[in-house]
Amino acid sequence: GQARGETIGQARGETIGQARGETIGQARGETIGQARAVLRILATRGFHVPEPLRVRVLACNDLAMLDRWLAVAMSAPSVEAFGRVLE
Repeated sequence: GQARGETIGQARGETIGQARGETIGQARGETIGQARAVLRILATRGFHVPEPLRVRVLACNDLAMLDRWLAVAMSAPSVEAFGRVLE
């Protein structure tokens, strides 16, 4: 009775925890990929990205913000102008 219920409850909890972990991991993977794309565009355009700016871009967890930064990276006249958008 009780032991079986605890076993079932534990199994359900582990399954839910695993699903949440996978969802969080997938979302973080998407943001990391988008952040790398921002930096790759800047580098392809010939801009040297200072380390503090690089760290800031890679630390961003907001996919919508990274999408905006990606658009700016494509058209910013300089890496300094790109950096001002992040401020």
